[in-house]
Amino acid sequence: DAVAAPLEDASPESDEIVEDTTDSTTDSTTDSTTDSTTDSTTDSTTDSTTDSTTDSTTDSTTDSTTDSTTDSTTDSTTDSTTDSTTDSTTDSTTDSATEEPASFSLVSTGFITALVPGAATWGDSFLGTDGQCWPRSGYDHGIGGIQITTGSGETLTIREAAALLGDSPSVYEDYTFNDVNCGNGPANDNGDEDTNQCPGLVTRGTSGCSYISTADNWWDRL
Repeated sequence: DAVAAPLEDASPESDEIVEDTTDSTTDSTTDSTTDSTTDSTTDSTTDSTTDSTTDSTTDSTTDSTTDSTTDSTTDSTTDSTTDSTTDSTTDSTTDSATEEPASFSLVSTGFITALVPGAATWGDSFLGTDGQCWPRSGYDHGIGGIQITTGSGETLTIREAAALLGDSPSVYEDYTFNDVNCGNGPANDNGDEDTNQCPGLVTRGTSGCSYISTADNWWDRL
């Protein structure tokens, strides 16, 4: 009878298969783990980058918005301050421009007279729109020859001094006075310009006679 050939040991081959399978599984697992780790790392890096970019963008946007808001607030405040300053300056300038000089004021002599002036035809002087007293007279009743001392120290008659003044402005309101110096004398020799009579306004009847101007003597300007 033929002798059967001995069976070869299949274990080594089986071990190789197992090793191959193990290696393949290990490699696959390792690759998968590596890929997962890489993906996770990549995702983390991407998220971190995205977060950083987002934060940066947000910060930039916030800074830009803050800057814009600050600029807007600053501009608004500046404009408001400028407007306020401009308004204040305009108001001050307007008030200053419209404020009348003190010389436009009238004061009373305190005397009450029964004399009735003849309105503007009695006037020998007036207060101009420049706030100064100006003579406008026929220089009757001896007033033209009365001597005064000018601002420069020269002695002249009232008529002579009046001739040196030049052109006068318009009359301020109804401020026309009976005497030659807006109610402040000297009076003529007729008696109607005396302090207790009617040196003042001739445009308001008896009640105006006591009101005289606070302007300086007109010859003081010479």
